[in-house]
Amino acid sequence: MVFSKKTFIYNTQKLMNLLVISDLHVGAKARAQDFSTNIEDMCCRNTPDYINDFECLVNSENLDVTHILVAGDITQTAAYEEFELAAKNIKKIADILEVDVQNIFFIPGNHDSSWVDEKSSLARNEPVNLTISKKYMNIVSHPFFSELLQNAVHNHMFEAPFGSIWINDHLVVVGINSAARDGASKDVHHGAVNIDDIKQLETKLINCDLKDKVKILLTHHHPKNYTDRTFPDNDFSIMQNAEAFLRFATENEFDVIVHGHKHIPRFDIHSDYQNYPIVALSAGSFSASLKDYHNGVANFFHIIQFEGQCPQNFNRLGKITSWAYFDNNKWICADKNRDYIAHEEYFGDVRNRKVLKEHFRREISSVLAQKNMFRWKKHLEEKPQMKYCNLTLRELALTEVCSEEGWEYVPVHGHSNDFLIMPEGK
Repeated sequence: MVFSKKTFIYNTQKLMNLLVISDLHVGAKARAQDFSTNIEDMCCRNTPDYINDFECLVNSENLDVTHILVAGDITQTAAYEEFELAAKNIKKIADILEVDVQNIFFIPGNHDSSWVDEKSSLARNEPVNLTISKKYMNIVSHPFFSELLQNAVHNHMFEAPFGSIWINDHLVVVGINSAARDGASKDVHHGAVNIDDIKQLETKLINCDLKDKVKILLTHHHPKNYTDRTFPDNDFSIMQNAEAFLRFATENEFDVIVHGHKHIPRFDIHSDYQNYPIVALSAGSFSASLKDYHNGVANFFHIIQFEGQCPQNFNRLGKITSWAYFDNNKWICADKNRDYIAHEEYFGDVRNRKVLKEHFRREISSVLAQKNMFRWKKHLEEKPQMKYCNLTLRELALTEVCSEEGWEYVPVHGHSNDFLIMPEGK
């Protein structure tokens, strides 16, 4: 696959930057006092003004956001007062970023249904649909979350097919409620999607105008298992019927899957027999207290930035920028070794390791035949699509080629995404 500056497609529309937050767990066990309903709890004593810390970072880094995605577990126990506090804080975040309410999208998580109301309904042997309706009464009755759902062109978040579809000029967000069929009576709590529900949502999606729009699939539970460094036990909370969910994503050519539930973030690329690569972002937790269960894992937010489109296969080109919060340092750049996600993760270039190695071997050899060094920054000027290689894959391919060819890899001091390649000993 070969690109040139002439064929490389940049966005001609307004740049889209999507803020992703998940697992706020607003309530008694939130990590900050302004997200807690019990400000005397030890969980939040060290963080009195989380929103202010967020605003300071936004201003210092000049962060630009156009849309907000909230991937579930907005509250801890689904109490109305928790939704009230969550709405207040989400609106503050939107105000800081100057994001209109029509550009805020959410799905509920397993903590956003009231098990108290559900158990009461089950005790009366009420129909399943009524039980599901009752456990969501608090979020449905809250004016802020109700308004967000009313902005959807199809709103069935709390009834079959348990999903909503939002469409604006440049973006489609499909939210699937993977927590609807989870409940107090289950021995093992996991997410689930119903195959018939997916078919209904697909029918609705087919009838929508999706041409040239970025497509986001938003859910709460993880559709794949991840290596877990904080729990020794097996993870049984993965989404049931995850294969059907992922097939729905590839067959309808979504650009990004965003989910929460796992409090440790991940960046990955998903593909199946359709050979259509989809960015998959596990968002971690924005404001839950993670000290007791996750050994001091950070809190996170992410910004998905769409910058262009591949002219050959029409993949979206862009990057995900991730930030991590610790008590001592406040918001800092995420680190791959510490956080399992890098500060910057690029996406869009789909060449595999073998193809990348041959590209680097050819291009570096050509430059070194005329000059004493190859510089990455200069190479990007000639082939700008290379910016969108996955950085981990790029470093792996470069390391192997340098070892095979006897070249030396030299990082450029002060430039995290620039390096030199020189013959060894030069």
